[in-house]
Amino acid sequence: MGKLRGKISGKFLIPDVDSFIYRLKQWFLSHGYSQHSYKIEDKGDKVKRKLSFRKGGVLYTLIFVSIELSGKRNDKLNLKIKYSGKKKASEEVENLSRLWENIQNLITPPSQLMPKVPSAPTVQVIVATQPQALQTFRNCPICGSKIEDPNAVFCPYCGARLK
Repeated sequence: MGKLRGKISGKFLIPDVDSFIYRLKQWFLSHGYSQHSYKIEDKGDKVKRKLSFRKGGVLYTLIFVSIELSGKRNDKLNLKIKYSGKKKASEEVENLSRLWENIQNLITPPSQLMPKVPSAPTVQVIVATQPQALQTFRNCPICGSKIEDPNAVFCPYCGARLK
């Protein structure tokens, strides 16, 4: 079976590296990858982060992706995505190319780019299941938690004996 290898790279201005890494991790985890490693090698104003993800079963790896982010803080950072895998991982490579096309949304989410428009007013509907007079509550003498079970002997939160 053949192998698939490739690399995508570019320079980006990333104001908040940690939130970008978080959103990048979330993207990979939501697409069925598991995180293999994460290294932080920051020194002063130099940033160097390495991440790797894999997708596949227990005994095999369908595709392995390594990501390297390096450069100086408050300057354009080099972002490299390298991948290798089996020939049948072509769909995953397409997903990676879509990720690369939309990488700017991970750097600065669309919610931060667009001005906030006030939304339509919401209506809250409150449905009472029992009249207030029938509901009986006790409070724990130690932690003050509301105990709904009238037959409780111990507080379910702190374990204190109830009177």
